[in-house]
Amino acid sequence: MSMIERRHQPREAMSLDVTLAHPRHGTLRGRLRNYSIGGMYITLDADTGTLHGVVTLRIYRDDVMLVVRGLIVHKDGGGIGVMVIEAVTVVDLYGDTVDEVVTRTALA
Repeated sequence: MSMIERRHQPREAMSLDVTLAHPRHGTLRGRLRNYSIGGMYITLDADTGTLHGVVTLRIYRDDVMLVVRGLIVHKDGGGIGVMVIEAVTVVDLYGDTVDEVVTRTALA
């Protein structure tokens, strides 16, 4: 079965720790594997069965946490595709800085 590519921007490979807050499944852990402007693919540590809806992602990079709200747009055997629906918030984990930034700037 082939996937239909829906992203309009090129994907960038990446490997960052992610926690995903889902209203039904609670907190899940995974790895961000690639992203583009407006979307990302995340592999999950555990099989969740059916997974859909709006989620909050916390993506960890060095001493910064990126917070993203997104919509799960597909799920396959290895993970989920998430479309970004709200701007990224960047939190300095060791300071008191909180900034709103564009997705590509925050992840690049």
